[in-house]
Amino acid sequence: MFFPEKICSIKPSHKVLEVGPGGFPHPRATVLLDYAFSEEEAFRQRGNIPKPEFTQPIVYYRGDKFPFQDQSFDYVICSHVLEHIPLDKIPTFISELTRVAPRGFIEFPNGIYEHMCNAPAHRSLMALHKDTIVFLDKERVSALLESPLVHAWRKLFYTIKIDNINLYNMIYQTYREIFFNAFEWHGDIKYKMVTDLTDIIKENQIEDFPKPIFTSFSKKNITCQLKEKLKNKYPLLFRLAKSFLNYVRLH
Repeated sequence: MFFPEKICSIKPSHKVLEVGPGGFPHPRATVLLDYAFSEEEAFRQRGNIPKPEFTQPIVYYRGDKFPFQDQSFDYVICSHVLEHIPLDKIPTFISELTRVAPRGFIEFPNGIYEHMCNAPAHRSLMALHKDTIVFLDKERVSALLESPLVHAWRKLFYTIKIDNINLYNMIYQTYREIFFNAFEWHGDIKYKMVTDLTDIIKENQIEDFPKPIFTSFSKKNITCQLKEKLKNKYPLLFRLAKSFLNYVRLH
């Protein structure tokens, strides 16, 4: 979760469900819900991280319906889950979120992230346009997403570490507004399916982003560490990272 501060509506008395907790459930969740994957598939869905030891009770389910009565919870957290759901299952899944709770929080990686990393477990390119989630089937742009450049970016961000910190955290935490969307909802969740890439990533989209949110990894720290640790060992990947940082700096 990249925007925990956007979860603002949970009261001390609330019963909170988290759907798809992955490896890092929210500390406020009182019950966890996950699909009953095989061990191998669950590992892939978690992003290839070991299964955690949960402190909250967890319920596993199969099929399309959540195993809870209507409005069983006060709040439901769904962070980095929607992109894993097949497009034909999205309407039912979203309906289940609104059926079991009157309000909640959703976070997901957007189309820019997916164009850079193309996570294999993700089924959709997504965007948030005002208050509406937009979905595009990744199969429609598979040739673009499976290019050698995308594979190079993915290797850069997920496998290379600097002082035991991977570039995923350095780049995506610092520029989280560019790569991820998050919001609270109340009552209903608006969404639509599209068939064209321009409905996901628009030409002026970068201009509309807020300024980057800087963490302890400042632009100066990122650039210096990349230069010192990557330039000689991974010259091609270093040039890609430098080009990206320069682009963001200018915008």
